[in-house]
Amino acid sequence: MSSKEKPGSSLSKPNPREKERPPVATNEEGFATPISRKLLHEPAVVRVELLQTRTPVEGCELTPFVLLKDLNGDQRTAEAMETRTKGVLAAQYRWYRREYRFVCAKTGLPAQFECLELGRVRTELERLGDTSVANIAGLAYFHQSTEIIDIWSTFRELWRRVRVLQQQKEARREPALRNKNALRIDQSRDEALVCEIPPENDSKLVECGFVRNYAPTMVDIGRTLVLECRYIWKVPNEEIRIGPPVYFETLPVIPFPPPPPERRMFLVADTNCDYSVKDRVCSGEPNCFPLRLLSYNCLAEIYANSDLYSYCPDWALSWNYRRRNLLREILSLEADVVCLQEIQADHFEEHFNPAMRRAGYEGIYKAKMRESMGRKGKVDGCATFYRRDRFQLIEKHEIEYSTVAREKVKEKRLLNRLMKDNVALLVVLEDTATNSRVCVANTHIFWDPDQTDVKLFQVDTFLQEAERYIGPRNLPLLIAGDFNSLPESSIYELVVGNEVSGQRPDVIDGMLEILKISPCQHNMLLRSVYGLGGEFTEPAYTNYTGHFVGTLDFIFFTPDKIVPVGTLEILDEARLLGEEYTALPNPRWSSDHISIMADFDIRVLHPGQSTASWA
Repeated sequence: MSSKEKPGSSLSKPNPREKERPPVATNEEGFATPISRKLLHEPAVVRVELLQTRTPVEGCELTPFVLLKDLNGDQRTAEAMETRTKGVLAAQYRWYRREYRFVCAKTGLPAQFECLELGRVRTELERLGDTSVANIAGLAYFHQSTEIIDIWSTFRELWRRVRVLQQQKEARREPALRNKNALRIDQSRDEALVCEIPPENDSKLVECGFVRNYAPTMVDIGRTLVLECRYIWKVPNEEIRIGPPVYFETLPVIPFPPPPPERRMFLVADTNCDYSVKDRVCSGEPNCFPLRLLSYNCLAEIYANSDLYSYCPDWALSWNYRRRNLLREILSLEADVVCLQEIQADHFEEHFNPAMRRAGYEGIYKAKMRESMGRKGKVDGCATFYRRDRFQLIEKHEIEYSTVAREKVKEKRLLNRLMKDNVALLVVLEDTATNSRVCVANTHIFWDPDQTDVKLFQVDTFLQEAERYIGPRNLPLLIAGDFNSLPESSIYELVVGNEVSGQRPDVIDGMLEILKISPCQHNMLLRSVYGLGGEFTEPAYTNYTGHFVGTLDFIFFTPDKIVPVGTLEILDEARLLGEEYTALPNPRWSSDHISIMADFDIRVLHPGQSTASWA
């Protein structure tokens, strides 16, 4: 291959009708900085960058971070400055798409290579009087050199037409003139077939947005985006002043990745028999209503940092991408009840609740008992959604483990150890078709593997509260959540075995001291839908990161009132990660946990069995 500029092209001759390419100045980190000289005693745009990533993804909002400086030299974000000055000083945003003169005929991406052979054959056809090829010039440009192979058969057909036209022309000539000055088709075979297109590719800017947050479209794929930012200053007794521009240019926009591999449902009664999540299968038992329950720890934004998940590309770790991918996965599973953990308060209000409502769900939320991390709403919690065409919310009950600890524990040292912010959310739903009720509980237990006593206290509190409320009314119970405990743990033993033996591998010194305040036993019959054959039949993992692989998430149920039908497949490593990825999260899966789901048949209770009110 050779690199050259096409003769006669306008690569070095800017078109006066096109918008001038802006001077984008960046520092060592790639952040835009102003290059225009600022007037004295005027505000300034100090810094422009994108939050989380410089790689835009089609359909995912880009959120700029802009730092403004006021007349006193104070620097604040554009939003804070506008609030502080009551709109006197604000930022103006304008987005551009960088368009290129030469684009790939196959992908539409900016061309990096030109096939010179197409130009030669086109010229020869036009010389021979064939005008049907006037519009094939665009076929000569490619984003990758390997794409030329896909169109090589077209080149061969065009050269065949050249030979046919030559033969026809020779047949019409005088015999004495035949073969004189005849064109040798292969005369230029020693010349380069492909050349590189200069990086600037004769680009221009096309305005595509006049808003702060911009979501790239399909038209933007393969192009870089340029953000132009200026300050707007409402000078007292004068006209509004608009400052000089500061630019920031992104990396090329990439398409939104395709969905991950399909996961099948497997029958509990016959694990060799599977069915699609689009289908519903019943147990065949009479007097039941179906319920599909999904549980998913979604990895809150406040915990998704690049240091912990360094193997995940920054664009795939950004919340604007992950929320869209998470919602796509959740809605594709078509659950009747959805129990989510690690949902931030602001994300519930701004993203999850509106999206789930549009899909036909109603939601309830309970935040953890701690201060927000830096900004309003930056605290996670549990969210439960249910289909409003199937169920009616009868009651809800919130459990705050730290509040219970304050009521039960007097010893300061133990109280401080138990003062964790985890919560649980219990709801009673009524099936509108049968008027029968079921209780669904959602919880997220403390994470630290070295504090088994804290986990025991929380799970025992959770079970005591659940038994207290469902017992008098004989309600069916479904429990979903992230228990942050392995199947061989004391926590799992307590749930399905009704008590703690003290013989499990997670026993720590002083753990049984918790028995002074918590009985660590209950009278409910509970089973894990994924571990019906015992704890060792649980999946190999529901959490798969670069530093831990194991099963932490469970769905428990009361088997005397609920019939398990099927469970959602847990993909093996080959299908979960493919050849591209090493752990979760990644561009395919947007949480470090794997969603779990089960189909149940809920036995219909006789009239009057579940009419009592919550205490």
